[in-house]
Amino acid sequence: MKKLQHFKIANLRNFLIIFFLILMIVFSLNQIKNEVSTIFFLWKSHGEKIVQGNLDKTYAGFENFDYFLWWCDEKIPAYKNVAILYPRETQYIYPRTAYVLYPRNVITIKTEEKSLDEIYEEITDNSVNYLIVLKPSGNLKKIEDSFKNFKIIDKYKEQTGFIYKISD
Repeated sequence: MKKLQHFKIANLRNFLIIFFLILMIVFSLNQIKNEVSTIFFLWKSHGEKIVQGNLDKTYAGFENFDYFLWWCDEKIPAYKNVAILYPRETQYIYPRTAYVLYPRNVITIKTEEKSLDEIYEEITDNSVNYLIVLKPSGNLKKIEDSFKNFKIIDKYKEQTGFIYKISD
């Protein structure tokens, strides 16, 4: 009788070990599949630019946005009001921006469906000292020409990531 109980316990233990090993392998294969598909689609989108050496025109993902924010942190003095213009609702970016740019007061302005005058009014209403423009598009392309008190102080890349100082 004891031998039978010992046999059942050994079988159960072996079953559980094999089950967890299979489970770990399945999850690992799923993770590998996700990584491979991500690399495939990034290569499909940007492979030609990578081969040509045009890395400025490729997309590095959310990690690169963190680098951009750290770069902004170095360029903008502490305890200043900073506005960052977003083309559309991107709620997952708001907390990260506020965290990295602390102790600055960060104001986010959604630019979609707003005229340049409405954006300017929102900037002046909030007493903004610095303006971060992720990528000028549409009505933001001529921001320097439109408002003489906006002076560009630096660019992250040639066509993205601009910091403007707003003089009084």
